Amino acid sequence: MLAAALLALPTACAAHPPRPATRTATRTVAGTATGTGAPAAADPITLSDPARPTPASAGKRCRDRRTDPAPRRCAAGEDPGPRVGPHRDLPALFPAAEGSAGIGEPVSVGDGRTVELRGRARPELRAGDVRLVLEDGTSAVAAAVPAGWSPALLRQPVDGSDGPGLVISQEGGDSDTWTVFVRQGATLIRATADDDPLGGGFTADGEHAYLSWLTPEGRLFTRIGLDREHHFQVLEWTLDGAVLHAHDLGEVCLDLQADPAAYGRC
Repeated sequence: MLAAALLALPTACAAHPPRPATRTATRTVAGTATGTGAPAAADPITLSDPARPTPASAGKRCRDRRTDPAPRRCAAGEDPGPRVGPHRDLPALFPAAEGSAGIGEPVSVGDGRTVELRGRARPELRAGDVRLVLEDGTSAVAAAVPAGWSPALLRQPVDGSDGPGLVISQEGGDSDTWTVFVRQGATLIRATADDDPLGGGFTADGEHAYLSWLTPEGRLFTRIGLDREHHFQVLEWTLDGAVLHAHDLGEVCLDLQADPAAYGRC
């Protein structure tokens, strides 16, 4: 996938000179929202270029959160990384949920319910080759997975108003298509979504990469790269019945190399 795989899915903010976004998105594994099989949220896409060495100076401070108890003077050639502002007005964006399941791997979604992909994977999947099956111990409902790349089921569902949203990831090439299914009565249906980016890939103009991820609480987000490195537009999705709505959280700075990822206003 593009954490249960672009949850690096997949993600403190520093000011670097403005640089145009590039299509050379690289994949990192830093605990995002997908896993194995069809990439989903486990290996998030890093939406910025690799850090460029910058001269050390008395005014630049560096810190590796895993080893440095406090910021220190940057070594020669060491990039201080992004500087992240406060995030009191933002929801908890991280950590990202991890893990996905392939065909034939049941996943528990609580209350005695399990969900599983069943069928036969093909290099070019046809609609109906694989079905998503939700069972509650007494009954089962199913839906056909869309045609496309081989699917993976994200282990973390979306927290919805009428029950969990089950996320299928189909990753191939430079895109990761996400489809959300919800139970409605005796059927399993595809949720409809606003036109904003969901999954992983590039915006319609081809200028900016985007990546979606889930948190362990079932909150769903998408980040869209902006022209300045480490700066992103972040959307939060809410699942109301069978409809996904995107809510713009504004510009957010992300340090995707930090563990856990750091975020805040720029």
